Amino acid sequence: MKMYNVAIVDDHLLFAEGIGKIVCEQPEFKLVFISSKTSDLIEKIEKEKVNILILDINISSEENGIVMMEKIKNAYGSKIKIMLLSMYQPIDLGLDLTAFIGDSYVLKTSGKAILKDALHSMINEEVYFDVHINDSIPIRDSFTTGLSLTKREKEIAALLSAGKTSKEIAGILFISEHTVKTHRKNISEKLKTNE
Repeated sequence: MKMYNVAIVDDHLLFAEGIGKIVCEQPEFKLVFISSKTSDLIEKIEKEKVNILILDINISSEENGIVMMEKIKNAYGSKIKIMLLSMYQPIDLGLDLTAFIGDSYVLKTSGKAILKDALHSMINEEVYFDVHINDSIPIRDSFTTGLSLTKREKEIAALLSAGKTSKEIAGILFISEHTVKTHRKNISEKLKTNE
């Protein structure tokens, strides 16, 4: 029987350990590591020869799960199967499943049977979407709205969080201070924060 090395990345370790137990119940899967951060994920994947990565989308780490999935798929293609795990429906995140580059999307509100189905679908080269996925009205919170920021807004938000003023940001990005202030207003509206 072929063995598949599985890694789990989720910042809720108790939850991740529960997922790990379910993985270990299947004889063809071996849990090689659980991590709560994405900073050294590529190195760990390489070292542990990971075949399947179960990745939380909203991980409070350096980069969210969607960004990490894109990086890993760009580097390894179909050699590493990726299951995105989330409390959010794809519509909440603006994800178009017809253009999905991962191998599985599973909701955290689903049960053990869904997780097992997803794992087995991936090793059979089938893309798996949780049966509880729907396209109802999306949830809007700071995480999902943050994903809708433009590239420039994300740059400015990062500089603001680093303590830079509008004038300093204008100099760094070679744009006018007025433009920075406009972007700040848009960021504030999207994230529902006070400037």
